[in-house]
Amino acid sequence: MEVSVTIPVYNAAEYVEKAVKSALNQPEVKEIILFEDGSTDGSSEICDNLSRTYNRVVTYRHKGGINRGTSASRNEAIKRAKYRFIAFLDADDYYFDNRFVETKKIFQKNSNIDGVYEVVGAHYYSEKAREKHLQRMKETKKYYTKCSIPLQDTGVESGIPADDLFSELVRNKKGWIHINGLTIKKDSLRNMKLFYKEENWTPYDFEDTEFMLRLAYKQKLVSTGSINSVASRGVHESNRILSNYKKRTTLWESIFLMVYQGGCSPE
Repeated sequence: MEVSVTIPVYNAAEYVEKAVKSALNQPEVKEIILFEDGSTDGSSEICDNLSRTYNRVVTYRHKGGINRGTSASRNEAIKRAKYRFIAFLDADDYYFDNRFVETKKIFQKNSNIDGVYEVVGAHYYSEKAREKHLQRMKETKKYYTKCSIPLQDTGVESGIPADDLFSELVRNKKGWIHINGLTIKKDSLRNMKLFYKEENWTPYDFEDTEFMLRLAYKQKLVSTGSINSVASRGVHESNRILSNYKKRTTLWESIFLMVYQGGCSPE
């Protein structure tokens, strides 16, 4: 199994090296694509140094070195990926050493699937960030559940069928797929829109959420069935998500009403 890991980088000088090294620890990872998005905190220099130090790491930038947002950076990184499988990692997160062990087994057993998802946990960079995060999750639990809850916990065969995954995600009662836990075939992305650019995705700015729903609707995604986390997402006070839970609730409510009352589909 040969994997391209895509990492958008914006003002992540404190975290990005750990993210990269966690990906380098995976024998399945053949390249790590850092897409530097016009950082102002020294991240750019760190990315260049990582590219010089490790032959599996390459750094790209937008034309003119401008900031275009996470979606545009991910899209450009995907376009440049050389290998059959694509995985995602945020610059302030990291993989555990078992990241692709179970994923590889599922792809080997199921040649007709498009992607595999696994459990992602969380770590906190400060007690204040932890308290704020847990409080926001408590306030919005009707539409948002912990990313560390697996959608399948008893194996692929007895878990959520791929055909039912989209509706289960919209209902949001059995957990959520975090981008760090997803591995997708590059060919499965060729005929669908990638991440919507952030400037076109206001007021919600949840391009990961929208992308995952669309992916579940159009492609065949399965879980490994393992309850063990393969990655950890970092929660700190500058996380955009900490200030946007009310927007996420509004987004989830509108999607739920659209699908289950309006009879629409996410084309």
